[in-house]
Amino acid sequence: MTIAEDVYAVGVKDWNLRSFHGYSTPFGTTYNAYLILDQKNTLIDTVKGPFFDTLLHNIERILPCEKIGYIISNHAEMDHSGCLVEIARRAPGATIICSTRGRDALLSQFGQIPGNIKVVESGETLSIGKKTLQFFHTPMVHWPESMVTWMPEDGILFSNDAFGQHYASPETFADEVGCDIAIHEARKYYANIVNPYNRSVVRALELLSGLNMAMIAPSHGLIWRKKEDVARILSCYGRWSGNKPGKTVLIAYNTMWGSTRIMAKECYNAIVDAGFRAEMFDLDVSDISDIAAAVVDSACLLLGASIMHAAVLPAMTTLVGYLGSLKFSGRFSWTFGSYGWAENSFRAFEEAVGKAGFPLAGQGFYTRYVPDRNAINSLLLTVNKFVINRLKESHFEP
Repeated sequence: MTIAEDVYAVGVKDWNLRSFHGYSTPFGTTYNAYLILDQKNTLIDTVKGPFFDTLLHNIERILPCEKIGYIISNHAEMDHSGCLVEIARRAPGATIICSTRGRDALLSQFGQIPGNIKVVESGETLSIGKKTLQFFHTPMVHWPESMVTWMPEDGILFSNDAFGQHYASPETFADEVGCDIAIHEARKYYANIVNPYNRSVVRALELLSGLNMAMIAPSHGLIWRKKEDVARILSCYGRWSGNKPGKTVLIAYNTMWGSTRIMAKECYNAIVDAGFRAEMFDLDVSDISDIAAAVVDSACLLLGASIMHAAVLPAMTTLVGYLGSLKFSGRFSWTFGSYGWAENSFRAFEEAVGKAGFPLAGQGFYTRYVPDRNAINSLLLTVNKFVINRLKESHFEP
């Protein structure tokens, strides 16, 4: 697939992947690699190891592998570097380009690598003939050795994992699928892969801010080629990396016999009736990576649980722990739930939610067994006091 003059997408689509490090990937993913034809033919990244035959086929439809002069390793993670050794064996004259930490990581993973390795500094340029490549180190976006590659003649940023999505499609470009879909998948990717490194993203955006990008070609998912789409994903990264709360109330719950579900629906209706947006997730059927994605655009979290064995149900414990690892901030929370005889167990739940980075707006509301009409009325009064009034006071516009 030609993406610009003498620039080809030669990566592979993994249609069957359904989980990536525990992150649900219902649409599969892609492992993007790019081939630039010039006096020094250049391959930017490889792909996950099991897909070597497909990568080799895609390359050799364009030129014999032994004619590759440079192999750029933007990222040492195995879904990028898994075929590096095999490609280097078939291109014995090629020089591998990477950061210092990239070299160290590659050698740690593979032991010996055929050919020469050239380490480049951030900002360093490399002429490959008519075209020039410039390398910018972007440590902790999202590994220590990460870098991106800039080709000014075509305005293409080969952005590594930044701006990517785990999304396989017959199409190649975001505008062919629809920018809204691409942004939705990029948000999920950001929340689950990149969000813990927001400060590094801010530094990377500052570093790259002077580049006149006509196209962003990430290592996963769709390529951003329209001017307005490039601007939109850059704007989203600026907002997401600022960890700024959105305008949606996120309600996540799990339940044993339906009582907490009843309470969650009552909370949802009250919030929507007050004019605010709300989104609801049942942990029995929702993946935590989708909930994490929704946190990005949330103003606050309402978390509901039932008690079993003097603790909230395991799925809620997992969710709270996972969200804590993603290092969100700026969003408040409130808790609710039902119990049989161990109400005090909710104290540990509240403490865990606070430690995960979501300070509680006030005392949670918990009812014994099935909530009756009096309990529902009390629940709604409490939701209004601690959630709806807080949203109004915080100037979240309905």
